[in-house]
Amino acid sequence: MRRRRSIFDEISRMIDELHEEVEDIMKRFQEIFPERTYMEETPEHEIFDEGDKYRILIFMPGVDKENINVEAGDNWIRITAAGTIASETRRYYLYRTFLEKINPDGIRARYKNGVLELEIPKLAPRGKRIPVE
Repeated sequence: MRRRRSIFDEISRMIDELHEEVEDIMKRFQEIFPERTYMEETPEHEIFDEGDKYRILIFMPGVDKENINVEAGDNWIRITAAGTIASETRRYYLYRTFLEKINPDGIRARYKNGVLELEIPKLAPRGKRIPVE
């Protein structure tokens, strides 16, 4: 008895073909532009809301801490970095906004074993008590 192909088998086959096509395109791109042998990518990361601060873990293997740039504003943070893994240059880019204002001057950054850890303090909301007449 012949097994009937399911729609999932067909989807899996199509994804495999697409993956092969993308790899071929990237190889041709690198042949045409050998100086551009990297792709900028969003690093894997986790964000934790710890009440009075955010903690972000950003996974960027192969990066030296001297090649990490962290910038921040009132409610945003931007991380750029570059590194090499197995002779392949990697460039990382991460931009995140927050609903609450943050304190850029209080941000602490530590990099160890390919993981950048950021502690980002939140600014306490400035409220004012309004007397009722």
